[in-house]
Amino acid sequence: MTGGVIKKSRKEPIRITEIFAYLDLPAFDNIEIGGTFNFELSFFHTANGVIANNGRQFVRLPVKEKLSWHYHPKPYGMWPSFEDMIDGKFNLYKFSTSLIFNRLGVWCLSMKKEQLQDVKFVFDLEIMWNHFHQFLLKYRRQLDDDDTGTQYEEHFETWANHLRSFNYDIWFIKRNDIRNLAPLMKAVNNRA
Repeated sequence: MTGGVIKKSRKEPIRITEIFAYLDLPAFDNIEIGGTFNFELSFFHTANGVIANNGRQFVRLPVKEKLSWHYHPKPYGMWPSFEDMIDGKFNLYKFSTSLIFNRLGVWCLSMKKEQLQDVKFVFDLEIMWNHFHQFLLKYRRQLDDDDTGTQYEEHFETWANHLRSFNYDIWFIKRNDIRNLAPLMKAVNNRA
């Protein structure tokens, strides 16, 4: 790894522990990376962050893949952006999944195509996301002072539970509980 870019072959899988290790390195504080994965939890790095015209960073993930991942570095929100939640690939496939890593754990978002085609669902989802986003921005300094991340994790779980009550499949798995990702992915695969 040099200057925030992983120096592995794009065909060589990355382990979950390596993704978390990158998140802990100062060189990765300002760059997003991402790629694809499979249900056996082999991760492949296929893209680095790009700065959009509005100054926000994003990762151009392959739309043709049903399973994608990326991470949010320390200075950025440790929660999914609204764009993450309505990812374009969700509209292409009957069912698709996205994983978003941050220093505290991983978000798992799965969506059925028909959900994104429901304008009211997307509108309600945006309202819920905006409330959560504004709340976290308002209290971010206090939350960031909690080195354990416990306060963030509590808010993440509350929000995920709320969204699941609206049939949006979203989970937050704490970094220390990452072993729970494999059973979750098995359950997601069975639903796909």
